[in-house]
Amino acid sequence: VLPDSPANRQGILGGEIIRSINGQMSTAYQYTEIFQLFRQEGKTIDLELEQTSGERRIVTVTLSKLI
Repeated sequence: VLPDSPANRQGILGGEIIRSINGQMSTAYQYTEIFQLFRQEGKTIDLELEQTSGERRIVTVTLSKLI
C-alpha cells in the first residue's frame, strides 16, 4: 500500500491480505473479476482483511482512481 494512495487513505495497511469481498471469499473470484470490480470508481465494497498478526477486520471502502 503506497503512502497517500486511495487504499492508504481508506485505512488499508501494507501487508494485509484480502480474505473476502462483499462477504464472498476472495478465492471465489477470478483475477479478471477482481480487476473489473476494483475499477468501478465510486462503488462501495466491504473487504475482510487479515493483518500480519492473523487478526481480521472488515472495512468499507469507496473505490477511486489510482491515477
